[in-house]
Amino acid sequence: MRGSIVIGGLLGSLAFSVLTRISSPNSKRLGAGLLVLCIVCLHFVAMAGVTITPYAVAASVGVPRDALAAAVFVVSGIVIGAGFFANSIDRRNNLRASRQVNFASAP
Repeated sequence: MRGSIVIGGLLGSLAFSVLTRISSPNSKRLGAGLLVLCIVCLHFVAMAGVTITPYAVAASVGVPRDALAAAVFVVSGIVIGAGFFANSIDRRNNLRASRQVNFASAP
């Protein structure tokens, strides 16, 4: 667990250092690659240190499986719908701003 924090901190620092100090297209690719490597290392090194011990839970305890599936479906739909709504607002605002810039710059 500590190893993943050290690896993630080092790779993350290196990635952000590359992204903020050098402004060439290749440095942006290198920085993005280092950030992806940071996330992957963080995940896999941390998961290697986890031990999962399954245990049986009584059937009467907890939320029924169908209700849980329905709740996940509804919440996922809300999140996706909110994303589409935010995207449409963003497009509309960009179009409005573009029209204002074109109107202001017209001779």
